[in-house]
Amino acid sequence: MTIPEFVLDELADRLGARFSTASGVRAQHAGSESFHRAPPPDAVAWPETTAEVSFILSLCNAHDIPVIGWGVGTSLEGQALAVRGGIT
Repeated sequence: MTIPEFVLDELADRLGARFSTASGVRAQHAGSESFHRAPPPDAVAWPETTAEVSFILSLCNAHDIPVIGWGVGTSLEGQALAVRGGIT
């Protein structure tokens, strides 16, 4: 999936250094302990408040962008992989 540039800009403006589209960061969120493989997400966000989570989810919902929750990244069943792209 290709996320519109203005959406990426809004997220970067709101989150600053806690938002990244860098390939190295995205690659860290493309693997798991499962045998499933998937491409990396389009971007990674590290929200710190409920308001930031709400902002991210509202923006992504308005533009049909998948959001993938991320814990420690084990994802034994592949549930944390960005199979359709999106934001982790």
